[in-house]
Amino acid sequence: MSWIEHRFMAVIAIGFLGFALMCVAFILSTLRGGWYRAMPPSFQGEEAFPLQRQLMFAGVLLSTLFVLLWTVLMFLPGGIPRFEDDDPPGISESRNRR
Repeated sequence: MSWIEHRFMAVIAIGFLGFALMCVAFILSTLRGGWYRAMPPSFQGEEAFPLQRQLMFAGVLLSTLFVLLWTVLMFLPGGIPRFEDDDPPGISESRNRR
């Protein structure tokens, strides 16, 4: 694997981790009796930021980072790796004729 593919896979992993953290936050809030019982709107005491809220915040930050990095990779030459096997039929034959 070249360094371009490692960079691509790292960005994909950041996006997947952000999505997984948000899914875990929703599952935990469901197990604790629903969204309103698991995350009360009061900002007092140690329950001001329950685990679900922290997981959701971390997931949103990682997902936002994923979108920003993906946008940067789209505009970099060679940012998204391209493989020879993914050409549509007919394209690779026309390249070989030149």
